[in-house]
Amino acid sequence: MKNLKIAVILIMIILLVSFAGCAGNGSGSNDAGSADRPDWGAPVRVALLNGPTGIGGALLLTEEMTGYYDVSVYQSPDEITGKVVTGEVDVAAVPANLAAVLYNRTEGQIVALGPVALGVLYIVQHVNDESEVISSVSDLKGRTILAGGKGSTIEHILDKLLRSSGLVLDSDVEIEWFPSPSDVHASLVSRPGSIAMIPEPFVSIAKSRSENIETVLDLNDEWLRAAGSELTMSVLIAQRSFINDRNDHVDAVLSDFERSIYFVNNAPEAADLIAEKGFLPSAEIAAKAIPGCNLVFFQDRREGASLLNNFYEILFEIEPRSIGGSLPDEDFYY
Repeated sequence: MKNLKIAVILIMIILLVSFAGCAGNGSGSNDAGSADRPDWGAPVRVALLNGPTGIGGALLLTEEMTGYYDVSVYQSPDEITGKVVTGEVDVAAVPANLAAVLYNRTEGQIVALGPVALGVLYIVQHVNDESEVISSVSDLKGRTILAGGKGSTIEHILDKLLRSSGLVLDSDVEIEWFPSPSDVHASLVSRPGSIAMIPEPFVSIAKSRSENIETVLDLNDEWLRAAGSELTMSVLIAQRSFINDRNDHVDAVLSDFERSIYFVNNAPEAADLIAEKGFLPSAEIAAKAIPGCNLVFFQDRREGASLLNNFYEILFEIEPRSIGGSLPDEDFYY
């Protein structure tokens, strides 16, 4: 019955998007119509990361896609990295900086098909005094932020935002580092007055555990003000050999992923599918987290490439190693 329900929803979505415009929350057309599917041959091997990075591809795991895709959902970027480097997957959704690292590590054997999620980071606060609520990045001066991922892109993003507001990391603003976002949100919930920088779905999880948790800053908005472009955090990549050997499949893969993103962003049933496939812990959390995951698909590949390039230039300025030591050249972009 569940499979039948999903099939009906899929058919409705396909009919709907045949007449609609956009597939995501960002710029670009909303048209989610599919390309003509070529003779398929072997299933396309797809690697998706749990959480916001991979949920846009959830529809690829339904029965309707059996035979077209062999999809695996991984728990950490390290697991996907090995599969990509060894050529065990054809297509993968990965963090944006990892896409550049893989391009450099494989000496150009990875191609960026386009962004699939914008900013998923937020400053949240366990409010116990309304007069202390943060309303701008400059309000963080003299405060301590709970965060996970020291030395990662998360630290570099915060560094950029603070500097754009005239603040210095570890001087004007202190960071209390934790091993993971899960540890951060647990500490946030237990410490009234605390401030944390965490991604979805941990924002939604924290709010479900305390009514005093508030989102005070959307860092995608803050990045747009500071950098002049939207924060780009997840990218769909492919092996160059896949692009070369199965070029007639690429448009169909992109169309299916676009349709999947549209489904996740718009269909009420998407939350159940996302929880069932292990992307997020529950359908309730998924329903709350999806809007904050900023899933997007740019039909204009130049627009997506421009956003990525802007992001990489800033990361390179802060820490070249965060993108593999050098900026990807034009061959990186599909």
